Amino acid sequence: MIKLIREGSRKYPWILITLMLMIVVAFIVGMGWWGYGDAHTDRVAEVGELSISIEEYRRTYRNLYDYYKENMGDELKDDEVKQAALESLVNTKLWVQAAERMGLTITPDELRAQVIGLPAFHKNGRFHPDVYRTILLRNRLTPALFEALERERLLADKARAMVVDSVALTPTERQEAEMLVGTVAEVGSTTPVAKDLLMQNFLFQKQQRALNAYTETLKTRIPVEIYRENM
Repeated sequence: MIKLIREGSRKYPWILITLMLMIVVAFIVGMGWWGYGDAHTDRVAEVGELSISIEEYRRTYRNLYDYYKENMGDELKDDEVKQAALESLVNTKLWVQAAERMGLTITPDELRAQVIGLPAFHKNGRFHPDVYRTILLRNRLTPALFEALERERLLADKARAMVVDSVALTPTERQEAEMLVGTVAEVGSTTPVAKDLLMQNFLFQKQQRALNAYTETLKTRIPVEIYRENM
């Protein structure tokens, strides 16, 4: 075979060139452009330095699907649940990296308190290791993976809390809120508790706007790449 190729290459050099090109193309198609295959077959997205695995996405999707199915019934739309699961995970990864840039951390004691405080792992009102392991096994989770995910969630929540705590009503906004409370009071009797709730709601809305704005800012600073073919 080699002799035939050698002799043919002398008479018809274009044959050897064609064969080499075919080999190169087959190698690229079979192994990927850099020779390592598709590097993203195990993930749904990359968010900066973090990634979202297919299993993590599917687990979040299943949990959301079950929640929405129970609460929305026939109004459930699969595409919307998939998008909600993806957005939830992407936002968590963004806020985790924001927390790290803020210098925030989760201590082992904080993580332990979170895990043992979850009612799902309790038996007779107390944390039970066997219940913990059984539930994780049922959800195809190891303790190490579950605790890593909980650490991420706690870290993201801590960063969000930092932003929320930095938001306060300006004197003008407080005056507007008080005017709103006064308008409501003119319509009907308003108790001091109701007035306080209205003021808190005014502040809450501003805090949510701040969180949304901060999330959008993170998306402009941290690259997000989605592999929808893996969803």
